[in-house]
Amino acid sequence: MKKLIFLVLPLLFLAGCFSSTVLDQPKSESQSDGDDFFNLANDLINRNQVGPALISLDEAYNSYSLLDDVSGKTKVLLKKANIFAATGEVAKGDSILSAEFLLLPGRADTINYLNSLTEFYYVSERYDSVLAIAKKFNTYYTSHPAALIATAYLTLAKFALKTNYEMELSDLNRAFVALDRDQRYPADQLAFAFYTRAYIALAEGNTKDAEFWGKKAYDEDLDNEDYLAIAYDLELLAEIAEGKNDLNAAAGFYKRASDSYFALGIGEESIHCEAKSLILRIKTKGDNSFLKNRLKHLKEKITDPLLRKEIEATVN
Repeated sequence: MKKLIFLVLPLLFLAGCFSSTVLDQPKSESQSDGDDFFNLANDLINRNQVGPALISLDEAYNSYSLLDDVSGKTKVLLKKANIFAATGEVAKGDSILSAEFLLLPGRADTINYLNSLTEFYYVSERYDSVLAIAKKFNTYYTSHPAALIATAYLTLAKFALKTNYEMELSDLNRAFVALDRDQRYPADQLAFAFYTRAYIALAEGNTKDAEFWGKKAYDEDLDNEDYLAIAYDLELLAEIAEGKNDLNAAAGFYKRASDSYFALGIGEESIHCEAKSLILRIKTKGDNSFLKNRLKHLKEKITDPLLRKEIEATVN
């Protein structure tokens, strides 16, 4: 899930990509067609190709339907619901969950359900529902390694609600210790857990811890070649460096994030990060007519009133 970029929350802009890992029972050879389409959809999401990803998910659903693979159909529906939530079409996601959603009693299916539904409610900003899901499936949060993504979302939901999240942070820390011991956590979920720790540490003003976890998230996502997640990580590292008043480093991270977003076709966030980079470069390098002219050009494409004010203060 580490990781689709959509401006839904100031924290992560997405859903769907960070939690791409899904537990599967052994499949027959013919069922691999559905898996291939599903994996292709995840790859397309990672490249911000939402339309083709939805088409691929429909093909996966049809392949699973031919074999009456209810578990396969379930994970497809969950993925589609999260895509709709991330693109602001929450009603479509709700429709899938209420009218078509299939939940099986098997343990693997329950974990898939837990991870995906927690993600859906978090991205649609229904944090109380995240807590309700956590209460219903409490035992899975600490007893199954692949529930790490749900623990991260529970932590973020409690953080958003300004309720005590120390226990969830402890659960994440225990997971990191277990990782060093037996390497049992799915890589994409682990990276998102690192990102969660970095984000919360930064919000708490602890830039040292934020930098530590942010770099771990970046390294993990780089190994996973998770393109969207890399862009998020770079932007977060820029914010961390800015919080440390290391403006040169922050400017560099913002520019790298801008390049990543641009390559993914995410224009608005690319422009935002480029503008932040230019502002910081002007602050550190002094008056520069080329940088100021570029910043003035970008201002016309920016809707964020705070960033526009920051640009005006820089170029005037």
